[in-house]
Amino acid sequence: MTPMAENWCVVVASVCGPAHARRGAPTQDAFKVASESTQSGRPIAIVCVSDGHGSSTAFRSAFGSRFAVDVATEVVTDELRAIPHFQEQLGEAWINLREDLPKLIVLRWVNTVHTHFLNTTLTETEKPYWNMLRDRHPSETSEAQQLRAYGATLSIVIASH
Repeated sequence: MTPMAENWCVVVASVCGPAHARRGAPTQDAFKVASESTQSGRPIAIVCVSDGHGSSTAFRSAFGSRFAVDVATEVVTDELRAIPHFQEQLGEAWINLREDLPKLIVLRWVNTVHTHFLNTTLTETEKPYWNMLRDRHPSETSEAQQLRAYGATLSIVIASH
C-alpha cells in the first residue's frame, strides 16, 4: 500500500506468471506512484504501471518497464509543475498534456534505453536473445532493435478530486 496525500491510498500487486516461473524469469512489471498538489493545495495522484512485453526478443523488458514508469512519473510531474494555477487552466492544459505527454515520455524513454544499452554489456544469457532479435529483424537499425529488447507497455492515471 502506498499512502497518498489527503486520504488517497493506492494498492498494487504483481505476480510472476506461470511461463516466467517455469523459465525462472523475473516479472517484467513495474509501477510508480507519486503525488503532487495544486497551488491551492488540491492533491493530484499520479500512478504509472508498465508491463514488459515478455517475448524472447524483449529480453530486457524488465528494465524497459522500470524505465517507463520512472520516466513517465518524472515527465508528468515536471509538466504538472509547469502549469500555473493547474485547476483554473485544466481544460486548455489537459488538451496540451494529452498531446505532449506521450511524445515527451517516449523521447525520454528511448534516450534512457539507448544509454542503458550502450553502458551495459550483454550478459552471456542475453547474447543468444540479442542474436535472435537481430536475425528476426535484420532490416532494422541497431537502435530499433534495442527498443524491441526493452519493449514495455505503459499506462498512466492522473487523478484529482
